[in-house]
Amino acid sequence: MRVKIAYSVELEDIPETIAELLADEQHLITKVNRNINFVTEHLKNEEPNMDLVLKKIDQARVSLVALDNTMADAFAVLDGFKNASKALEDQEEAKEEAYRESIAAKQQAQQQMRVPMPVAETDEEEPAVDVPRVPTNDRIDPETGAYDYERPYEVPKGSEK
Repeated sequence: MRVKIAYSVELEDIPETIAELLADEQHLITKVNRNINFVTEHLKNEEPNMDLVLKKIDQARVSLVALDNTMADAFAVLDGFKNASKALEDQEEAKEEAYRESIAAKQQAQQQMRVPMPVAETDEEEPAVDVPRVPTNDRIDPETGAYDYERPYEVPKGSEK
């Protein structure tokens, strides 16, 4: 009676595990080949031992069934591996696409923030008004508008007592 057994391995280890399983079963091919060679040679004799020939044919059939079962198991596992790998690959591609889309959306939003808002056009031009800058502190140079750190601080005249 055949029973199924199960054990777990990492997904990426499945091909190697199946290769080892198939390598372990290669002896069955050799066994079948020996049995078939024996049968063909023995049947060429004038009086072949039919009981022995039938036994060797049955042994070859049993070995072929065992090999077929192993091959069917290997096929099912590798087919599942292929489907699982494809699903993981599709999932990774979807994540990467979503990431690229989010980056593109962020860049587009940043570009929209940088674009100046259009100014309403009017027929009249506004005259440029040149308002002189009046220093608010005596340490600010009235010509350049630069703060003079070297000039000593003076107490305003109205605040002395």
